[in-house]
Amino acid sequence: MVFVPYLRYYFTVVICHLGEKQGLLAMVLIYIACIQGLVRPSIASSVFQPNCSIPPESTNLVLAPNVRGTFDILWTSVFTLITCCWTVQHLNVPRQHPKPKWPEKPKRVWRERVSYVSGWIKHTLLGVWPKLKWMMVTLLMPEFLVGEAYQDRYMATTSVREMKALAAESGEKFRWIEEGWTTTHGFYAVMGGFALRDQSSVDGNTIETALFLNLQSLIYAVYGRTEYNEGIDTDTDAETDTDTDLDTDTLSSDDVNLDASDDDDLAGRYTIPEITEDEIKDKSKSDFFMKFIAIGQLAWFIVQAVARGARGLEISQLEIAVLAYAACSIITFFLCLSKPKDVQVPTLLVRIPTQTQSSSTGDSKTQALSVIARRKLARFRPESWLGHAFMFLFKNKAAELGPIPNDALYFAKFAKPVLVHPHTPRLQEGFILAGMVFGAIHCAAWNSDFPTPIEQLLWRIASIFTATLLPVYYAVSFVNYRLNYQPPSAVRLTMMIISSYIVPLGYCLARLYLMVEIFRSLCFLPSSAFLTTWSSEIPHVA
Repeated sequence: MVFVPYLRYYFTVVICHLGEKQGLLAMVLIYIACIQGLVRPSIASSVFQPNCSIPPESTNLVLAPNVRGTFDILWTSVFTLITCCWTVQHLNVPRQHPKPKWPEKPKRVWRERVSYVSGWIKHTLLGVWPKLKWMMVTLLMPEFLVGEAYQDRYMATTSVREMKALAAESGEKFRWIEEGWTTTHGFYAVMGGFALRDQSSVDGNTIETALFLNLQSLIYAVYGRTEYNEGIDTDTDAETDTDTDLDTDTLSSDDVNLDASDDDDLAGRYTIPEITEDEIKDKSKSDFFMKFIAIGQLAWFIVQAVARGARGLEISQLEIAVLAYAACSIITFFLCLSKPKDVQVPTLLVRIPTQTQSSSTGDSKTQALSVIARRKLARFRPESWLGHAFMFLFKNKAAELGPIPNDALYFAKFAKPVLVHPHTPRLQEGFILAGMVFGAIHCAAWNSDFPTPIEQLLWRIASIFTATLLPVYYAVSFVNYRLNYQPPSAVRLTMMIISSYIVPLGYCLARLYLMVEIFRSLCFLPSSAFLTTWSSEIPHVA
């Protein structure tokens, strides 16, 4: 290992010249190059072209050939992967971007029309980009989507009991909630489907905007209650708010005074307009045709893998990886059965007018929220999971009063775990369980053919690492919690470094190797991997 000192020197130079984030990305690329450089050079230099005979003229039915090509395996797997990762997305309600308007009386015709076209393209891309971004996240970490769906399902189902109990105590105007609140309503609330009317200043003009609520802030705004699942107390000291970065126009220290005597224009000042489950589903844009294609392709892919295994034919590493993605997608589909999809516009709550507002001529619906109300809402905002799990790559911004983040992380007081450490967020619990399934399926290629023995060994290590790293880490934490063990400060610091840096980085490197190897091994498959089964006659996209 003579080259190790040179690598250390090179890593140091890269980080100094490129900065921390770019340097870490370069180190990851160098890691891939080193892994591939350690193995014996193997190049797929030969190409085989199957030569099938032409059937006679009198033939009425011609079946598909009993062989498949490398590109057949590649494109079938990639299509299955993309359709799964695209259709499984159930994103939260996004920020409302103003649409460009066609100039009615343009002074400079071409310039204003070009400006309109560019604004329309930008508006379209802003609408598509979140889904593309989270599809890429799903391709990299399908366990995350399972964990998020697992968390949202728990909060949506428990909201039925909580909302109905609070409505029963609050009078006749909440009767429809007591009788008609469903899991779909819970999902709709968790994803930011309910919002408050607010005002913001854009280019010197005051416009009406939506201030998105999650389930906890919705309960506070409607019922004035904070004890949802042992929730937080919004009347605690103001020092807990000083680090909160709010998405407000101006929040100076002189404007803020969180004394108990301040009027609260938020708690219990709003009502939820009656909205049925069918109306929420009508806002959903779930494409049945795309889901049918995705589920059909998934089913075919699983059937053909089982058929190949039953005949003793080789299954490529790429196909095994797609089966792991398929397992995570099926779990996510099940958890999101009642969740609306691609809702673009939230439902605005109705403000209950006070005596002063009732006697005035102003419109109370467009009244801007006070700084106090914004700070209280910020206490309910969830953190970003990416910022929490990968501190070395992402800054974990404090809660903002914008749309509910798609990687929202609710801690155990809002989403209690079942199997893991009592203080572990339910999203993390779902991530761990999905990671075990994902890594275990990759272990199915334990005895598959690889280009070199060292690559087979690295595959086994990475698969075991993916399946067991997080469960073992959280199991140790659970045992320490049960034993009430309080480690010394040096041990706590070491555990924090391991949990914040070493575990995420090691997990990412193992996953990165698996992703590289599934495509590299395509050029080194044995001959039995190219034989087909009866499943090739089933309709599918290839």
